[in-house]
Amino acid sequence: MKTLLIALFCLVSSSAWAQLRCLDKLLPLPRFSAPHQLSSGEWRPGTEPTLVYEAARRAINSLLFEKLLCRDDEIEQYTNGACFELDPYYPDLVTCYHYTNVGYFVVTQDSQKNANIIFHRVRSIQK
Repeated sequence: MKTLLIALFCLVSSSAWAQLRCLDKLLPLPRFSAPHQLSSGEWRPGTEPTLVYEAARRAINSLLFEKLLCRDDEIEQYTNGACFELDPYYPDLVTCYHYTNVGYFVVTQDSQKNANIIFHRVRSIQK
């Protein structure tokens, strides 16, 4: 029992957490997608009234490199993402997509400037 507790503590500790692959941290369960959330203090939302692509990229980079401690060479990010306004009557309903070599991110922003990020793993992405 002691050994199990020590092993669990080592896994949860920050140095062990940093050694996991980034994909394992993005998908902690064996599924093809997982939600993540960043509070407005964990990323720089910007001064724009709605979500724009640059702010979505900042949120994704904050998630990957500051919160999950991913290494720079683990995920290759592409520049072919975009943002879309879902309903013209509600200008706050903006969804952004950002593609990587292991999957893509869907980013939305709530009224408190929190970033809601869903990572979807796919088998192959074309540039």
